[in-house]
Amino acid sequence: MAIFDLLDEYVQIQLRIIVTLVNMPAPVITTVSELSRLLGASEFVIKKAVQTLAHESMDELSWLFTLTFDRNTLTYVRVTNNSPVTSIRYLYSRRSDTVQILESSFEEDFTNVEDFSNKSLMSRTNFFRRRKRLMAYFRKHHLALSERLVLTGDEISVREFYYHYYSVIFCDFEYPFSNTSLKTSTNMIKELAERLDFQLSPTNQLNLIYYTYIGYRRIANGHLVNQDNVGSRMFFSPETLLVDSENVAIAIEILDKTLQGEGIHLSEEELAWEAVSYLNFLLAMNILPISLHKNVALQNHIAPIKELLGKTFATHFSLSYWSIAPMFFKKETTPLDTYLLRLLGYTQPLSEVTTHQRSAYLMDNFAEYLDVSKEFFAKFLTQFPDKLTDFETNQENFYNDLLYLLVITIPRTIIEKPLVVALDFSYGYAYTESLKARIVATSNHNIIVTNEFTDKADILLSNITPHDAKNAVHIEWSNPPTRRDWDLFEAAIKALNAQQ
Repeated sequence: MAIFDLLDEYVQIQLRIIVTLVNMPAPVITTVSELSRLLGASEFVIKKAVQTLAHESMDELSWLFTLTFDRNTLTYVRVTNNSPVTSIRYLYSRRSDTVQILESSFEEDFTNVEDFSNKSLMSRTNFFRRRKRLMAYFRKHHLALSERLVLTGDEISVREFYYHYYSVIFCDFEYPFSNTSLKTSTNMIKELAERLDFQLSPTNQLNLIYYTYIGYRRIANGHLVNQDNVGSRMFFSPETLLVDSENVAIAIEILDKTLQGEGIHLSEEELAWEAVSYLNFLLAMNILPISLHKNVALQNHIAPIKELLGKTFATHFSLSYWSIAPMFFKKETTPLDTYLLRLLGYTQPLSEVTTHQRSAYLMDNFAEYLDVSKEFFAKFLTQFPDKLTDFETNQENFYNDLLYLLVITIPRTIIEKPLVVALDFSYGYAYTESLKARIVATSNHNIIVTNEFTDKADILLSNITPHDAKNAVHIEWSNPPTRRDWDLFEAAIKALNAQQ
């Protein structure tokens, strides 16, 4: 996301001027006209911005650089060896009213417009104008900012935005937290990872540290998670608990110990809400697996959607739904289960099979699975119209996700009538059995290989031309079969399957 777009245009010009000056060879002496040409802005705007920077170089920014401006010529001298860009954009971001609103969203401490205006010394009119601008900004990136400054959408995208915001914009991992809270958060995460047995990638570790930071600060300020304030932005309805009781008990124990070490004491009910909220975030980030097979409520939650998918598949291929239902409803948690859970909760579900491409092999062998995917989503969106906007902006990914999941859920052998392949070779029983075993071992198709040539045979493989091939496709093979022989066999199977 182009986060600097959130700063006022005039401030962005000042930043671009500094970046341009920093990249010029010393000594830096240039003109307003030259900067106007390089930055594509009017000389009037450049001159005004340079005058502001010259004034600030004598005050707030004097420890970073000096900038003198006289008769449209400016001279820039860096005071320190470090680049001033990071410090300047930090300072300008801290001044921004838009950033103040974003900060309140990040810290989840917004109550009402009146209180926010009094605390931030921002007029209500200015607040409404900047909030509207933020809403439009996030809408472009498939996220939504509510009137109460809650940022919603794909949870991973939300967290990555916040991480990018603080680490890239401010380049200050400590802000707005102290070293003490950083250490507290890190220790808590380490113990949770050991007790709940999960691994963290570097990106997930940073996201989780930020999330833990915010949780700690929110609790310290008295903003607790409850049935009216699910501060974690849970991606499922509050009554659908995603975590098993053992994990909740462990999280409560660790959270209670951590908070008491900081002099914060919560009731059992408050600890339970906070623990479930935290674990929900771990699930949303794919850090903890969803124990669907242990949770009847979750099974019931996705059962109607799985049934809809199963019946769509059965209808498309003229199968009995009950003959394929066991493939959708398994005892263990499957990738399809996880995906459907996220589909119900996320606006943009992410699965381990998400892709922007469909290979030629998939389209040659599973094109009808893609048709099922499209038919399912047409029905799904009728039941859940609130998902329509997000689906339309990302529909190819949705189709591809379900295509891959159907491939690993329903083997092609289920939808294909088995083809009977008869072998009739004059090289003896042992040769025929050896060839039969090789065909069975190497074929990916639904075939039955037999030594007897009857009217039921679809393909006849032999080393001689038969007097009567009946209704079978006859292919004469060499001894041993050549690459061309195998290719002809494969082509015959595909042609017969296509006819079916």
